[in-house]
Amino acid sequence: MSNTVSFGRLFLPDDFGRSATPAFHYHMAEAMDYAIRDQLLMVLPRGHGKTVLTKAYILKTFLRKGIFDKNIDFHFFIWLAATQSQSFLNLDYIKGHLEENERIIYYFGKQRPQRGTWNKEDIELKNGCKLMTRSNVSGIRGMAKKHMRPTRIIADDFEDENNTKTETSRAQIRNVITAVLKPALDPDVGILQLNGTPVHFDAFIVRLLDKYNKHRKDGTLDKFAWDVVTYKTTIDNPLWPSYQGEQKLRAKKQFYIDSQMPAKWYQEYEMLIQSPDDMAFTERHLRYWDGHVEMRGNQPFLIVTHIDGQRTDGMELPVNIFTGTDSATEVESMEIDYTVIIAAAIDEHNNTYVLGYTRKRNMPIRTPVFEDYESKPGIVDTLYEYHKMYQPKMHSIEDVGISKGIFPSLKQFMREKNDFTMNIRRGKHGGRNKLDRIYAIISGRFANRTVFIKETHSEFVSELLTFGPRMANDDILDAFAYCIERAYPPKNITPQNEVRNKITPFPYEKQLPQPKNSWITV
Repeated sequence: MSNTVSFGRLFLPDDFGRSATPAFHYHMAEAMDYAIRDQLLMVLPRGHGKTVLTKAYILKTFLRKGIFDKNIDFHFFIWLAATQSQSFLNLDYIKGHLEENERIIYYFGKQRPQRGTWNKEDIELKNGCKLMTRSNVSGIRGMAKKHMRPTRIIADDFEDENNTKTETSRAQIRNVITAVLKPALDPDVGILQLNGTPVHFDAFIVRLLDKYNKHRKDGTLDKFAWDVVTYKTTIDNPLWPSYQGEQKLRAKKQFYIDSQMPAKWYQEYEMLIQSPDDMAFTERHLRYWDGHVEMRGNQPFLIVTHIDGQRTDGMELPVNIFTGTDSATEVESMEIDYTVIIAAAIDEHNNTYVLGYTRKRNMPIRTPVFEDYESKPGIVDTLYEYHKMYQPKMHSIEDVGISKGIFPSLKQFMREKNDFTMNIRRGKHGGRNKLDRIYAIISGRFANRTVFIKETHSEFVSELLTFGPRMANDDILDAFAYCIERAYPPKNITPQNEVRNKITPFPYEKQLPQPKNSWITV
């Protein structure tokens, strides 16, 4: 009975006897039973057993104390739910089985102590184990039972569509986890467990998954601080075929489609925030290049060594270079919003090559005199570095909020340097919605597959593939839109090795027939 699944099948048949236990349940149980690290993240589709397995784990762990588990005086768990009503239901489930489950009573006896009371939020077993359920974190910091702080804090579906709408609310969640929950744990044996489903590209669990996937790709999971259990399910490859099989999943997907919310299916089952059908840009829009810029007099040439992973025979393309700047618009948002300065080159065929970008938070307009540029780069100083490096035809800078201060600072800077060669354009949004403006400027180039980025531009790719009202950040694409809005190709310049660079756009697919409606209308 040391395994949570075995315990569940024996003592909780109503929950664990519905179908054959899938393999991923054993993986989840093992991660809870034999935690290697002090942090555990479990990210799974809706209805695939996160909460049920957590309930079984709590019951098993508390009941085994004093019989099998003698390495700890008692267990002290805090279980956080999204709402107060869900918190009450979670504790009712535990209390109900402790007081009414005949098998549990037969093997482990009655668990309510003679003294003390059980209420809607707290229970303490006669063996000393204590469980508290909450829907908020007020009062958790510093909480202890005798000499011990909580030995495990479980946050169950703590992120949802409501508390991840804004950057401020998402930052608050990150702060709660790192500055409240983690410090509240017992320093010697405490474990933090997060259960959830992705609801936003900038959600805390998505950030963790991104870092986890990077470590896994690099083969450095031993340096990652979290144990991670994550799975997705699809109609073609159901994760739990005996319970959530193809037919049931297909019906659920059709329900979301007919309810005009197909993105919910991809979010809650395939672990994607946006449906591929709803994405403005996909990986098909992406093309890649590698190489460098070489200045020949005042004319920049693009030395292209690779296109889409294929080595070229030394392409030398005369280009015009432009920059775009999107700065944090308010002082209050400087620590949250990014300032981005991006440079792009346009060749004679009007292809666009992203050269690179600077992306920083809390970026001052000028580097303070008491700081060096490397430690505290300013916007004006960085623009001048780009100007010296690429000699752009034009620098387009967003003209709104505190970014208006960039323009007088640039004039002062150019007087100091006695260099008036920078061509500055004020970028105007014209009262348009930001996403509409960005899309109108960049969509045509991406539709024709004439934009080339470098494989190291991961933030650029992330913003592009998540483009829409729920994207976490749009700073790079906003700067890119300003950059190319007035960009134009060079004329009457012949490279040393003349190259014809033909671009073949991807074929458009025929629209599939619409499925039958799953709703019955009376």
